[in-house]
Amino acid sequence: MSPQITPGQPRERVQARLPDGRIFEAPPGTPLAEIVRVANGTAEPPVVAAILNGRLCELTTPLNGDSSLTPLTLADADGMRVYRRSLIFLLVVAAHEVFPEAEIFVEHSATTAGAYYCEVRGHLPFTQAELQKIESRMREIAAADEPFVKTQAPLSEAVEIFRARGEEDKVRLMAHRQKNTLVLYSLRGHRDYLQGYMVPSTGYLKTFALHAFPPGFMLQFPHSARPTELAPITPYPKLFEVFEEAGHWLDRLGIRSVGALNDAIVAGRLPEISLVVEALHESRLSKIASAIADDRDRIKVVLIAGPSSSGKTTFSKRLAVQLLAHGLHPFPLSLDNYFVDREQTPRESYRPGDRIVAY
Repeated sequence: MSPQITPGQPRERVQARLPDGRIFEAPPGTPLAEIVRVANGTAEPPVVAAILNGRLCELTTPLNGDSSLTPLTLADADGMRVYRRSLIFLLVVAAHEVFPEAEIFVEHSATTAGAYYCEVRGHLPFTQAELQKIESRMREIAAADEPFVKTQAPLSEAVEIFRARGEEDKVRLMAHRQKNTLVLYSLRGHRDYLQGYMVPSTGYLKTFALHAFPPGFMLQFPHSARPTELAPITPYPKLFEVFEEAGHWLDRLGIRSVGALNDAIVAGRLPEISLVVEALHESRLSKIASAIADDRDRIKVVLIAGPSSSGKTTFSKRLAVQLLAHGLHPFPLSLDNYFVDREQTPRESYRPGDRIVAY
């Protein structure tokens, strides 16, 4: 037998190696939450999830073998998603306890500061005083540090839960699910489907606020750039108008939820829906072109902004066609044409007043 190879015994402890090189030992089965609590202590922002051997995991995940462990905080995109999802569940539970008849719908992101725009059905729009009652209940539940309990339920059982609560959008969504089981989370007896991981308990949810924004309200949370505080909210009325218009048209088409969209696809309605969407888009482009044409003496340049691959170039070409139809002669200029390969990109630092030449 090689002198370097000897019979071994089952190990009583397993190791977790952190990105900074520290190694922590624990008995097999120890939840990741306990390990990061020892590793990070009371450091802010708090750890809310982890990457275990390259995979995103909840902090309730047990450590069963030697592993690499990367704690995730609210400063990390995955950590922030876990925090926001958990906060939504806390909001739903608290609102149901204070106003049992109300049903909360999270519609869309609201501001760059960090907030979701929400609407309520089954109840008049919440006043700020009513929202304060809900927020107070949320903080009471958070202070009690109650657990989010994760279970795997038969799909039929989950559907009956949603149907009993009148949540037909979830019932329709589950009708197209391929698996016969569903992961549900429970908080204070309320079971729900959250489509992703959660924090272990409500005690992790410390930074949030509710603001009236008729006809709905805003659920505010920290931004990853400032994960321990709430930034001032600056609403964008025009963007909200676009979201509201989109919601109205989805209602008219009968596809406000993903489940309803799945039903429409199965029914063969996708070509019809696509044509309606194209018609609406072309109508909006025509209105924009008309507004530009009416003010042609003043407007000389139209700037189109958006994230990568959002359709800016396509939009500019379609707008150009509409402007031609209004008697103008636009010249679309795509900045993509002025990118150069990385090895040709200038690396010099520039000072105020320097002349910058694109080539």
